[in-house]
Amino acid sequence: MTLDMFSSSYRLSLAAAALAMLAGCASLTEGGLNGAPASKVAIEYPAGSSAERQAMAQAALLPAFERYWATHAARDWKRLYTLETADRMPGEDFYVAYHARAWPLLSVQVVDLQWQEDGSQAVLTLGMRLRNPDKKGREEVVYRKDRWVRPTQGGWVHQVTDPMLIGVH
Repeated sequence: MTLDMFSSSYRLSLAAAALAMLAGCASLTEGGLNGAPASKVAIEYPAGSSAERQAMAQAALLPAFERYWATHAARDWKRLYTLETADRMPGEDFYVAYHARAWPLLSVQVVDLQWQEDGSQAVLTLGMRLRNPDKKGREEVVYRKDRWVRPTQGGWVHQVTDPMLIGVH
């Protein structure tokens, strides 16, 4: 699936997201969700399918996922740092400085969701619509794998996979 701005599936996704926003279930807006900072990022799910969202809700991943991406959209890098995990986590100062030039996040679309058999990890394929400040604010879509882990104690946390942050060469 591509996020071509003119494709019918993209327009359907936007329409579904708009309906969900009106219903208050897929958008994180003023006031935040579960203590998340105020944000205007839309979380979109594939047109005609709510299976991913339902699976995330049943596994209790949905609140952490929405909180994480609302915090990212709000550009609250210090708080985002507290929602991350890695075997070799960088220091907070480096993490915050590294994210300071991140392109503004406009929306996140869950394209695919895969679970580890024991339910302790989830990998989501995301389509992310971003504003590129270096190109006069032009919107661009990028895809990434988003990893989540559920430690034996506690809730879901986002796993850092960026090699610049975790020192993978």
